[in-house]
Amino acid sequence: MNDFVTNIDFANKSVICENSSLNYDYLVIANGAKTFFPKAIVGLTENTKDIKTLDGALDYKLLIEKYLFGINKLSSFKVVIGGAGLSGVEIAAELAYKAKKMGYSKNEFSIKLIEPLKTILYGMDEFLIEKSTTRLHELGVDIINGHFISKIDSNLVHLTNNQTFEFDIFIFTGGVKSDTLSAEYPFTLNQRGQIVVDRYLKVGDFNNVFAIGDAAEIKDRFNNILPPTSQIAKQSAKCSAENIARSIGNVRLLPCNAKIKGVMIALGGNYAVGIIFNKIKLSGYIAHLLKNFIFFIHGLSFKNYGKYLKI
Repeated sequence: MNDFVTNIDFANKSVICENSSLNYDYLVIANGAKTFFPKAIVGLTENTKDIKTLDGALDYKLLIEKYLFGINKLSSFKVVIGGAGLSGVEIAAELAYKAKKMGYSKNEFSIKLIEPLKTILYGMDEFLIEKSTTRLHELGVDIINGHFISKIDSNLVHLTNNQTFEFDIFIFTGGVKSDTLSAEYPFTLNQRGQIVVDRYLKVGDFNNVFAIGDAAEIKDRFNNILPPTSQIAKQSAKCSAENIARSIGNVRLLPCNAKIKGVMIALGGNYAVGIIFNKIKLSGYIAHLLKNFIFFIHGLSFKNYGKYLKI
C-alpha cells in the first residue's frame, strides 16, 4: 500500500495513516533518515536542497548540466559542498573528476569542500583520510577544515572565521537525522531523532515493537553507536525479522551485534579507497573494481528479493 503514517496508537496496536489504518501484532519502525539541517546555520534550508531525496538529487543534476552544457553555460562555475563525510567527499571527487575529464581548468570549475572538524572523514581510519585527501587535492578540490558555516546567502557561504565563498551551487552533506517522529511517543529519541533501542532492537517497554536502520540508534557489541549506513540497516533488518520469529515461537531473542564489515569510498573515475574486514586496505583501480563488485552483488540480492516477492 502507498500511504502516509500520521500516528501510531501503541495502546491499541494500530498504525493510523492518511487514508486508512492498520492493526498489528508486531511493528517494525523503519522510517529512514533525511539530511540534517542545523538551525544554527542561517539561511541553510532556504538556499539548498535535500540531496537524499529523489527530487533534490535530480534538481542538482539538472542545474549542473544546465550550467556546464546548456545555452547559458557559465565561463566559471563554483560549487561549494558543506560537510566532508562520505557523501560530501564522494560528491566532490566525482564532480571534480568529470570536470577535469571534460577539460575544465580549476578556474573554470572550482569545488570547495568545507568541513568544521580538523580532517575530512573525521573519525575514520587514517589510511582512508590520507588517501582521500590526496586524491581530492589531485583533482583540484579545495578543502577548508576547522571552521563552521554560519550563514548561507543566495550565492555566498559565510564561515565563523569571517571567510566567504561564492557559489553557483551549494550542496549540504552535514549528516543525517531520523525522519519525522513525534517526541510525544513513549520511547526515547537521541539528538538526531533516532529511536533508542535495546540490544535486541526492541523499542521502549514494548516487546512487539522494533526499530531498524537509520531510524534507530544501533550499537555494536562494545556499546559503540554505529553510523547509519546501508550495511547496518541490512543487518538490523535481518535481526529484527529473526527476533520477531523467535518471539512468536517463544524462543530467546538474539542481540543484534551489528558491525561495520568494511568501508569503500568512490573517488572519481576508476579510483576508490577502502578497508574490508578492518584489516585489508585497498586503493586505486583494484578498490574501484571491488566496490563495483559489491554493488553488483547487492543488485543481485535485490533482484532475488523481487522475484521472491513477485514484484
